Amino acid sequence: MIKTIINRIRKEFNVGNNNDDLKLVPDFKDRLNWLKKIGFNSIIDVGAHRGEFLNEMKPFFPEAEFFLFEPIEECFNAITISDSRTRKFKLAVSDYVGETSFYVSSKTQCSSLLKMGEIHKNAYPTSSGEIETIVEVSTLDETFANIPLEEKILLKIDTQG
Repeated sequence: MIKTIINRIRKEFNVGNNNDDLKLVPDFKDRLNWLKKIGFNSIIDVGAHRGEFLNEMKPFFPEAEFFLFEPIEECFNAITISDSRTRKFKLAVSDYVGETSFYVSSKTQCSSLLKMGEIHKNAYPTSSGEIETIVEVSTLDETFANIPLEEKILLKIDTQG
């Protein structure tokens, strides 16, 4: 389902599989205006952290439905939902449904389904502490099996692993 949606978006905006085709304006505000012109109705945020993306995008898309995915309990609990058009899921998104180990970094933005490598630990020592926990995982297809998504969908993914 998600691959089909992505391919439809690529076709609608005449964007190929080459990243060189994705030429966005350099100014962040202009990029948001460009996105606003598309008129997204459903916005999926995988790796929502503490809701930063929601807070940035909600003013640009006040009528859109937002779906936030965040597996870290502390971060999930910090996401404030202010209306019925926003839902949050305490899940990691993967290619299967179940449970898995998740490595919560001392800098929660660096947490991952994968253990932090030595290169990362050396390059970013403030994020090197990690605690293994078990989290629920699901696919987007499974999560949205009974949730209708309005056309013009934006999928934002900010994850490690």
